[in-house]
Amino acid sequence: GVSFRIKYWNIAAEKVFGWKHGEVIGKSVTEVLRTEFVQDDYESSVKAVMGTGTWQGEVIQYTKENKPISISANTHAQKDAAGRIFGFISANRDITLEKLTQQKLADAYRLLEQKNRELEEAVEREQVLARTDGLTGVGNTRHFFEIATYEFAMAERYLLPLAIMLFDIDKFKGVNDKMGH
Repeated sequence: GVSFRIKYWNIAAEKVFGWKHGEVIGKSVTEVLRTEFVQDDYESSVKAVMGTGTWQGEVIQYTKENKPISISANTHAQKDAAGRIFGFISANRDITLEKLTQQKLADAYRLLEQKNRELEEAVEREQVLARTDGLTGVGNTRHFFEIATYEFAMAERYLLPLAIMLFDIDKFKGVNDKMGH
C-alpha cells in the first residue's frame, strides 16, 4: 500500500496544527492528523491521486490539542523522470472560520425564510380579518366594495350585464344590536 509519511512540515503547518516539525517527521499523516473525509473517502482519494496525480477536497483534521478543523486539501503526486510517483505534496488551508461563517449565514437565511413565512401568514390573516365580520365571519362592507369594484370592471370590460340586489330586512336592528353589525 501507499505510505503517507511526513518528510517535511513547514511553519504554517506548525501554526495550524500545533505540532512542531520534529514531532511529526517520519510519522504517518493518518496517525498525526486523523483525517476524516467530507466528500470522498480515503480509498477514493488515494485512487484519485495515484491515477491522475492530484486530489483536492475538504477534510476534517485534528490539531495537537485534539481540536477538529476544516481543511481544504490540494494534494499532488511528485514523479521521477520515469513518471513513477515517489512522494506527495499537500497544500492544506484551514477553512474552519469560512465553514462557521457559511453555517451561520445558512442558519440566518433559514430563520429569515421562517420569519418571512410567518409575516406572510400574519398579513393574510389580517387581510381576512379586514374583510370579514369578527363575530359572524361574513364578508363586511369593505369586502362588498372590493367584490363590487371587481365585478363592475369585468362587466364593463366584457360588456356583460350586471345586476345588484339590495335587501331590506324588517326589524333587523334587534339582530344588529344583539350580535353586532
